[in-house]
Amino acid sequence: MFGLEQGPTGLKFYPGVGPEFFFGNDFDFQIAGNFGVEYSFEFPLTIGFDWRPAIRVTNDTGFRSDNWGLIARFRFGEGVKFKRVN
Repeated sequence: MFGLEQGPTGLKFYPGVGPEFFFGNDFDFQIAGNFGVEYSFEFPLTIGFDWRPAIRVTNDTGFRSDNWGLIARFRFGEGVKFKRVN
């Protein structure tokens, strides 16, 4: 992840690219990107958006851009104290 030099401290973004293999009735291979942005609050919660476009190389060659998601993540161990019960 990369933080921004200017802007909110909790804001981070991440780019990436990699292969995808599908094994089923047919074999399929894609080259997929992964792009996202997320914001971590002062309390242990992170929200974000993730997008994963892909270019299908085998079978019907094509471009897919409908793979995306929203992120809500609770960060355990940050700001939450657990007490041991005897």
